[in-house]
Amino acid sequence: MFSECTAVGSVRCRTDSRVLTGKTIHVINVNGDRVRWFCKVVIKEPLKCLRNAHVEHNLKLLAMQKLVKVWQIGRLSYSKSLKLQKYIVSLHHKNHPLSNTLLCVEHPPVYTIGIRTKDYPPSVEKQLQNLGADFFKTNRGGLITFHGPGQLVVYPIINLKDFKPSMRWYVCQIEKTVIQLCKKMGLEAETSPHTGVWVKDKKICAIGIHGSRFVTSHGLALNCCTDLKWFEHIVPCGIEGKGVTSLSKELNRFVGVEEVIPVFLDCFSELFGCNWVDFPKNDCDKILGDIL
Repeated sequence: MFSECTAVGSVRCRTDSRVLTGKTIHVINVNGDRVRWFCKVVIKEPLKCLRNAHVEHNLKLLAMQKLVKVWQIGRLSYSKSLKLQKYIVSLHHKNHPLSNTLLCVEHPPVYTIGIRTKDYPPSVEKQLQNLGADFFKTNRGGLITFHGPGQLVVYPIINLKDFKPSMRWYVCQIEKTVIQLCKKMGLEAETSPHTGVWVKDKKICAIGIHGSRFVTSHGLALNCCTDLKWFEHIVPCGIEGKGVTSLSKELNRFVGVEEVIPVFLDCFSELFGCNWVDFPKNDCDKILGDIL
């Protein structure tokens, strides 16, 4: 990510600034081993040093922006995603540099329920498992939903004290992020009295979160090219008389998760006022080896 990288703290550039003229470089501010923030700056002319007014101006404007690390995992079982979320949540309590994180995953077929479990006796659980799906009880808000291939599931594990310490604000920003994504893809979506994002009376994105001392877990599930037949066996999110839809169905073309992820990240960065970088690969390998 930082192949052309300038370290601000020590005011040094790895590449001669004459070579970088006209290019965009990544500028990072490092405090010990922790990346505090980063931004992109266009070098308009050769610089003798990084104390150039143009660079300084951009740094002052962007220094306050937050940095979020994005881990694009791909296919991952729901049970492993729970372990991974729990681990990253624990990093917040240790003030670890990898704390604010987005996990982008796809799950094999699985039905999950939130903290309101009384409507789902063991007989219902067994019936759904017989369809070939897993079944999990979780500590998120909301009722039953489905996750499966063709669905972008994003787990933002962030400390809202770095953004705005309000769970209501957080849910609204997630909804606005997905609505903006849909707009960029040519689809009009909206909120409703029910949580989530809707296209008319059909839900395209479910939201179910958990918060502990303003550290979030769980998140959102956006139907990209999901097989919607899985939803026929449940009342999604416990909302009677409503349907579900997907980006592929509404846009009348195939829309895969890979196409949607970069659009989502752009919209998330805009709505949450943050920059993002890829989750360090060495850390990915170590975490997966330790807990999965």
